[in-house]
Amino acid sequence: MDPSEIPMVGDSQWKRLVLSEPRPVLVEFWSPNCAPCRAVEPRLLSVVAQYRDRVAFYRVTVEEEEDLVWAYEVMSTPTFIAFRDSEPVGALAGDVDVTELGNLIEDAMAGAP
Repeated sequence: MDPSEIPMVGDSQWKRLVLSEPRPVLVEFWSPNCAPCRAVEPRLLSVVAQYRDRVAFYRVTVEEEEDLVWAYEVMSTPTFIAFRDSEPVGALAGDVDVTELGNLIEDAMAGAP
């Protein structure tokens, strides 16, 4: 899977793409200049390939979307926030592994239609 296959989302599309999505959503708050973001990318892509039929995935560039960064209290990159039914249901930050990402997604899927 190519990193460009994870769509970028901004404040103007947030409600339509993230909060109105019927499936669980995983959003990565990241920066193209962030070394830990680049380090975790292969693990993220592995998880995206495993769950893409059941979960929506998006990226937020923190330098361009400060309102979203403040709204979700993102303090470091990368930060992963899982949403279900338009509400955040879990988060991870830093150099996370595949198991941690998978558990975050599984938790978001629990109780989802």
